[in-house]
Amino acid sequence: MKQIFLLSLMLLLSVSHLYSVDFPEIKNFKPESEEMTYKPENLYEYINGAADAYLAYDFQLLLTRDFSYKNLKFSVDIYDMGSRLNAFGMYKTECPQDCNRLKIGVEAVVSPPYQCLLLKDSYYVKVNVFDGEFSKKTGEAVLKAIDSALEGSVELPEELKLLPEKFKVKNSEGYNREAFLGLSILQRCVYAKYEKNGESIRYFVIVPARMESKEAIWKQLGEKWQKTEFAGNVILYNKIPYKGFAGVLKTKDKIFGVADCKNESQMFELLKAQL
Repeated sequence: MKQIFLLSLMLLLSVSHLYSVDFPEIKNFKPESEEMTYKPENLYEYINGAADAYLAYDFQLLLTRDFSYKNLKFSVDIYDMGSRLNAFGMYKTECPQDCNRLKIGVEAVVSPPYQCLLLKDSYYVKVNVFDGEFSKKTGEAVLKAIDSALEGSVELPEELKLLPEKFKVKNSEGYNREAFLGLSILQRCVYAKYEKNGESIRYFVIVPARMESKEAIWKQLGEKWQKTEFAGNVILYNKIPYKGFAGVLKTKDKIFGVADCKNESQMFELLKAQL
């Protein structure tokens, strides 16, 4: 009985420690509310229907608090996504495509008049004004203050280095944790857009989950997709409605793919070039 009590106490203390995270002190920001904490099981209480998208990227913890700075009042939401790659994927999902990207943290954007976004380490930060309006100048000042208060890496996730650099379109990188190209079999894919001779395609790499081997992923793909061989290498491929052809090959260190190809010939040539 005593052992059960001690075990229960240890579990309670470990859970309490996990979620007793203090909101970072941000210089020149005046708190206007108590900090609030949300976990995966109650995130919907804060963002309702949008919670599913965050949970798909393995959301861990949210700290949120209202602040005032100069003539602005705003909320600061710090989402801990558990890894740099998950945070990057969530940030890219919500980041406006035509925004001016700032080198604050890993990356940040100001979307006047009401919102700023920041990516740093495993944190995805959203700042929403409810009294006043952001200008480019005040938005940058707010983002820099938050960046200074947060610890962690300011580098892009290492997994993006698996993608080739040649002909890559700047800022086109992304990460789909579920259903890349709308296919449930393609999970945890880093990707980027590439342009050459007026044609546009996407290269992608499947990133195995922890304790998952690329051989297991390859086997699953082989059971669903068509197969051909080239110079002793197996190529798996599939025609995706409205998105063209996609194909993958397994190299020594990764499962590499190409998507958005207009025909099989283009797909095979682009994959063969990576061997």
